[in-house]
Amino acid sequence: MAETALQETVDEEAAPEAPAEQAPTWREPTTPVATKLASMSDRAIQRVTGGNAFLRGRLYARRKAVENLSEEEHSASGEISVRTADEPYRTQITYTEESDSWESSCTCPGWRGPTGHCKHVAAVMVALRDEVRPPRVKGPQQQSKKKKKTEPVHIPGTVSAGGKRRRSRRRRRSPGGADGGALDVLSPRELQARRGEARGPMDAWLPAEALPKPLEFEYRMTVRPASITVTPVLAGTRSAVPISEALSAFNMVSIDERPLFRALARNVNRGQATTAELRGEDAAEVVEMLSDRRVLLEPASMELRFSNEALKPRIELDPANGDSLRVRVVFYLESNKRRFALSSGAWFEGTPGWQIDTTEGVARPVSELVTPAWLQRLYRSPAMVQSHDDLPELLGESIPRVAALLGADLPDLSSVADLVDQKPRFELKANGDIIDARVRLYVRYEDQEFDVPPDDFPSPLAFLPPKSGKGRPRVVRRDVGAEMAGIQALLNQNFEVSESGEELVASGGDAIAFWTNGIGELPEDWDRFIPDDLVDVTIRDDSVTPQVRVSSGVDWLNLDMKFESGGAVVSEDELRACLEHGRRLVRLEDGTYAPIDPEKVGDVLTRMAEIYATAGIKDKLPLSQAGRVQDLLKMVANAKVSASAKTLFAKIEDIDEIPNVAKPRTLKADLRPYQKDGFSWLVFLHELNSGGILADEVRARAQDGRVAGSEP
Repeated sequence: MAETALQETVDEEAAPEAPAEQAPTWREPTTPVATKLASMSDRAIQRVTGGNAFLRGRLYARRKAVENLSEEEHSASGEISVRTADEPYRTQITYTEESDSWESSCTCPGWRGPTGHCKHVAAVMVALRDEVRPPRVKGPQQQSKKKKKTEPVHIPGTVSAGGKRRRSRRRRRSPGGADGGALDVLSPRELQARRGEARGPMDAWLPAEALPKPLEFEYRMTVRPASITVTPVLAGTRSAVPISEALSAFNMVSIDERPLFRALARNVNRGQATTAELRGEDAAEVVEMLSDRRVLLEPASMELRFSNEALKPRIELDPANGDSLRVRVVFYLESNKRRFALSSGAWFEGTPGWQIDTTEGVARPVSELVTPAWLQRLYRSPAMVQSHDDLPELLGESIPRVAALLGADLPDLSSVADLVDQKPRFELKANGDIIDARVRLYVRYEDQEFDVPPDDFPSPLAFLPPKSGKGRPRVVRRDVGAEMAGIQALLNQNFEVSESGEELVASGGDAIAFWTNGIGELPEDWDRFIPDDLVDVTIRDDSVTPQVRVSSGVDWLNLDMKFESGGAVVSEDELRACLEHGRRLVRLEDGTYAPIDPEKVGDVLTRMAEIYATAGIKDKLPLSQAGRVQDLLKMVANAKVSASAKTLFAKIEDIDEIPNVAKPRTLKADLRPYQKDGFSWLVFLHELNSGGILADEVRARAQDGRVAGSEP
């Protein structure tokens, strides 16, 4: 029984276990981004993210550190928790099928832009790739068990430590790139042998035609995302040339190629005398020098072609999601409008910068307006996501400024907003009076009205909210040229910008010319809003002249004064208001205007004011005002005087020859001469139906006091 039990135990240990059925650890890709990742190897992901980022990101993915992994049509996102951060880093990747390019976003501090992928971006790509890619089936050779290592055997008579000798597994990198040993490296002696035997130092004194010709070179280039390596080789061979030795040798490098060799010598790799590694502006400078040389791209040995057409920048707008938009800078060829994103090919900043497409084998210069600093900024951050609320600032200030600096056209707005393209309709609103005009110009697009600034350029874009409350904003593209032409039409009529800068003003003759003729010279399609009293203004040629009519009664004078021009009358109050404000035109009662002479009209109004103020009334003036009325008649050319008034004025004119009147018989007194003159004067006043006070010199003061103190 013991043997039977032992045999059963041995059989159980020797018998292989039946393979358990396991659930599949992968799923079929259902989105374009997952399908693309399923076809990508580790090396392909490494080319997208970079070597260091890929290695660290793969560790995150294999440790299951990627959480909340989700995918949409062309994008995927996930969260990576790290010990040094309080919150997990949120990472998103986006795949564009048209350009076969990847863009990313991450909240970690190491993310350098949509194409500057960090290790968390690599982690999301590897995690999703491993989830949708089926495991590879191992072949028979991979499934075979490894051979057991045999213990080292010591042979007598030999010296042995009992171990094995380690051999370096490192392979020496070839000068030409990835294909090890593809190029033969020439030593300085071999290089000199290609030139023939040296004839001595006297060669330095020989003319150029007596010397051997310089060697002819071609160049092998390897392009990496941020650098290039250049190896000069002898033309038609695979013999790499030590750069510094060739440069220092006498007449080995032609004069035209010496600047190129000097640039390469400054960037020679340590331990590789035949290869120079260049970055940034150094790389762009060398590419410019290589534009007329034969260059082969390694490892495919494809000849690099140089384009003469420069890549020009272009700003693009496209919606990012419901309430935001993406602003990006791309480059294009003007000849065929082909588009180049900053994620395609290798870009090197310089003057000019260069883009090298290793797939097509073409090097294209970048517009010289794109400075090295600009290309660096664009390469690090080729796109930005902004809210729709930032659209006025973006399109009104930021994007036009960037476009002017880069020499780029303004972007097409139809992809992010509803455009309003309408012919402008102008409205003129005028105020003031005949010698003081104030106008404002407005422009209307559909149902929106905008003020046209008189002293500045209007904004070319106006932003309006969506009509339905939600949706894309509306953008009005204003016709700046037409609006400025409208302002110029007013400036041509001698208008000036007001101190506030909000309206145009004209005064004096310029205002008169505007109200009379200038309005009719404006474009017919303008809508005009003008005060009623200034519509169809007519200015008479005849100046305002005074007309007076004087009549008299028993003891009064009547003064009828009016001012007119061509039969149209103007009131005294209107005249006084014009004179007070220094105006030379007055509005008549029929709505027309007439010029006035301030001196003539002013003197007449002043005399009338004196008469009315002294008399205290206007209807019936006392005869004591006859002298002032006579002075007024001398100032007015057009005067009419009644017969009675003429008789009165005639008597007054002869007042110096008052006839002597005999003493009444009933008066029993002897009159002195001056008393006789006073009696005659009283009789004269009585005949004029006027009155007076007669007093001698002694009693005049007492008489004045009694008159002043008496009640009326």
